Amino acid sequence: MRKRLEICLMLLCVLPALSGCDFLRKAAGRPTSADIEIKRQQIVLVEQRRREVEDSLAREECLRQQRLADSLAVMDSLAKAGCLIRNQSETGRIVGKTLSARYWLVTGAFRKPENARRRCERMEASGFTCEIVSFGSGLDVVLAAPNNTLRGIYGDYRRYVESEFKTPDVWILDAAPEAAQEKR
Repeated sequence: MRKRLEICLMLLCVLPALSGCDFLRKAAGRPTSADIEIKRQQIVLVEQRRREVEDSLAREECLRQQRLADSLAVMDSLAKAGCLIRNQSETGRIVGKTLSARYWLVTGAFRKPENARRRCERMEASGFTCEIVSFGSGLDVVLAAPNNTLRGIYGDYRRYVESEFKTPDVWILDAAPEAAQEKR
């Protein structure tokens, strides 16, 4: 009887240890609860990062669409105002100068350099930033209001149209990619 009692007591002591899930899992070579929790947290982190990347890409696409819509609206406004936008490749090579911005208002072309200089000085006195460049055709061209965005050059165009210098033949020079890339 004593032997049975010892066996029962021993089983009572060992049974809680054997009944623990982690003990059986470890004995069977399976992951424990702590291992499972760590793996679950890793999966949650990976999923969270994936969602963050997807959200970031969606935001960037939305911003790109907004910039495109803004550019199209500005282009439409410029077309309605009768303002032309020409690429530098259409107008000829600029001699001896690299432009500092993508878009410029072309406000005049002169055979005599002193006429271009006088025009530039008058515009600078009125608050416009100007440069005189020589095209390969022999003309000295007065460029004003350097800007890297269509929206910005449109604002400068409106300001020019409302100024004392308004001429019907003003147009916008797109100097890309030779000058600057459009900043977004």
